[in-house]
Amino acid sequence: MKRALVVVVVAVVMACATAASGQAPTVASQRAGNLTPHDWSVLADFQNGSGDKAFDIGVNYVLAMQLGQSPYFSFLPESRIRDRIQGPLVQMQKSAAEPLTPAVALEVCRRENAALVLSGSLSGKPDAYTVALAAMNCATGKVAAVARVRAKTREDVLTALPQVATDIRAKLKEPQASIKAHNVRVQATAATLEAFEAMKLSGQAFDIGDQETAIKHAERAAEIEPSFATAWLRAGTLLRNTSRTREQSQRANDLTTRAFGLRTSATEPERYAIEALYYTYVTREPEKAKQTYKAWISTYPLASAPHNNLALVYAGSGDYSAAFDEFREASKLAPGMWLYYSNMAGYGIAANRLEEAVQAVNAAIARKIDNASMHASLYDIAFLKGDTAAMQREVEWARGKPAELTLLVRQSQVAACRGRLLEALVLADQANAIDERSKATQPIAVRRAAVARMVAFVGLPKLAESMADVVADVPAARVTTLFVYASSGNRSRLDSLIAKYRADPGVAAPEAVERNVAFAQAVAELTAGNGAKALDLLNPEKYAATSAWEVLPYWRGYAYLAAKRPAEAVAEFEKIVAARHLFPTSGTWEFGHLGLARARAAAGMVSAARQAYESFFEFMKDGDPDLPALAAARAEYGRLAKTTAPN
Repeated sequence: MKRALVVVVVAVVMACATAASGQAPTVASQRAGNLTPHDWSVLADFQNGSGDKAFDIGVNYVLAMQLGQSPYFSFLPESRIRDRIQGPLVQMQKSAAEPLTPAVALEVCRRENAALVLSGSLSGKPDAYTVALAAMNCATGKVAAVARVRAKTREDVLTALPQVATDIRAKLKEPQASIKAHNVRVQATAATLEAFEAMKLSGQAFDIGDQETAIKHAERAAEIEPSFATAWLRAGTLLRNTSRTREQSQRANDLTTRAFGLRTSATEPERYAIEALYYTYVTREPEKAKQTYKAWISTYPLASAPHNNLALVYAGSGDYSAAFDEFREASKLAPGMWLYYSNMAGYGIAANRLEEAVQAVNAAIARKIDNASMHASLYDIAFLKGDTAAMQREVEWARGKPAELTLLVRQSQVAACRGRLLEALVLADQANAIDERSKATQPIAVRRAAVARMVAFVGLPKLAESMADVVADVPAARVTTLFVYASSGNRSRLDSLIAKYRADPGVAAPEAVERNVAFAQAVAELTAGNGAKALDLLNPEKYAATSAWEVLPYWRGYAYLAAKRPAEAVAEFEKIVAARHLFPTSGTWEFGHLGLARARAAAGMVSAARQAYESFFEFMKDGDPDLPALAAARAEYGRLAKTTAPN
């Protein structure tokens, strides 16, 4: 579950991070007379009084980008201002889409206890334009500073926008050293205004979870203005988020690399985003990415996106509690952003902070932020707590909605890990039927591979192999089918599939491909009874800080058993039993008890072995009676009952 969140989540975050319309930090407090980087400001809509419609689009984006470079300007995010439940516009009994005129922006500023309203305007006609930027103290309603620049032509107007932004910073007494250090001039032309407008539309689409539309607008922005680094970055990041093939993943990296090459012309917040994502996905240097995000947070303490992105780096290394804390910080800074709540829910489970995960979902629902992943997390939490009524509530909530597919998959997983294999197959088929109606063939293949894996898990390797044969040639299903063939002992089929996987690994990085291959080969060695070879292939150093790390003890436990080292097997299986929250619906925890029982029995720990067997039987009490794994466990328990060896 949480791995899927990483994929969904890790890419989109950046789009939010670099959209200067919402995430760039702000100017300072006039209430105490001192500028600080810890106050919010509100950017009103640009007031175009010239009659020239060319200035109706993109101008506020220029101002936001120019002002957003300052550590002293943090504009309230659009998602917060336009929150449909608790946003200031709704509290003012206005539409969430209400234009932010200077008067409306002032009221928003006061309700949010922010410091300043910044309002740009254009007046006059050709040869006599005036570009102005006013800063109003929200507490007093008085104008704190005004900057004006005269302009003759359209081009002069666009040149004047960065100038008035710089001038207002000085008039508000931002330190000159800060202005000098954080003031890349945003180049604006008629073409770039159109590109900026496309980026604004991309950000709006992302805010409501429409990533496909967000990609189209970002790509349009990059086409209009090829030197627009952030447009390339956003297009690449969103494409990575939705990629399903090796070619798409590579193109996402290519776009990120292009943005990296253009970063010297970007603003400082944009550079932070570009460099961090480049280190994360292209060069795969998580420590560099982590340090970049920390520097971003230090320079711009009110930016939400670096907290979210840093959380994903922590999650990638298995530090789920640190990840949860960063997601929570992001949600505090941008409480209207759906992504942060989804991340808190999923990684709250991984961090074993279940009550906080529930609180995150409830906070989102209270804001009418609601999606399938959050309800799937509630379902998982209810399962972990043994609350069947709460599980059923989530199933009923999803019925007839697009989320029904997600909950059917969860129900299938729960049925399988509790030994109800026939029920699991029926539920999986129901989920597949939904995807078949929309012709989503790849998810069906992935799901069928997962079902085949579970069939192998419960002791039916040949049946699992026949099921895997149907989907083995689908690249997205290959990692799972590798496991199936390894479990069935079909080395020729396994070797053939490994060759195909290496040639076409989908979105997997080369090092991940080799880890997955080694893992499958280890399972094959276990199937053949070669515990020592399996242990060599399951070297923990190879899998540290990867998604395989959590389930590694399960297979190392069986490898130690095959190698006649039961005490070490016990230690490995105990890791699984102690960490149920890491795999709530995968079956690893339930079947980990069976592994623990076998390891304890082999180690002569008879009483403790019986307890582990009995726990496994309790989990499987409603399971299919002819399940091979369950039948084998009962036979083993029967033989153990005749043993009187001490623990």
